[in-house]
Amino acid sequence: MTGISKKQQWHLIGALLFALLALLQFTNTFGFLPVLYFIIFGGIAFLLVGQRRDIILCGGFALLALISLFSLLRPSSGFNTLLSFLAYALLTLICLACLTDYLPQFRGAARKIWFLPAACFALVVLISFIGNIVHGVSFGNILLSLLKTLIRAAAVLAASIWVASPEGFGH
Repeated sequence: MTGISKKQQWHLIGALLFALLALLQFTNTFGFLPVLYFIIFGGIAFLLVGQRRDIILCGGFALLALISLFSLLRPSSGFNTLLSFLAYALLTLICLACLTDYLPQFRGAARKIWFLPAACFALVVLISFIGNIVHGVSFGNILLSLLKTLIRAAAVLAASIWVASPEGFGH
């Protein structure tokens, strides 16, 4: 036994998933919003690989929250958009509390609610699945939509674990 503890690599898992999300942006359409998501997801992946624990990572999640907030203004937006906004806003606040000195009084609370952003996306997956079945959407479209949302939930989960506890929860 060498006595070396294994460090959990949540930042690499999150980076891989955010890079995959960046590439999946061009599966349906090509326009301004997929390009913007590609840049933001790719930037977050790059920051996670580099283990940047500063305000720049908070800015990436804040941009995603801002896009979701603007999406709420569309008449076709629904509860899923609200949950996406809530997830990204919570992750932004968790990042601000854990990674910067702007909200140090909430650092302990942020480390306790690290799972809430991923839980919001888990609800999005469930609601999307039920809604697609009720509306009779084709199986291929349901599968691709759910795959993207599941990857987004897993990426947010890995990033929030790394933000709240960079060494993992066993340390």
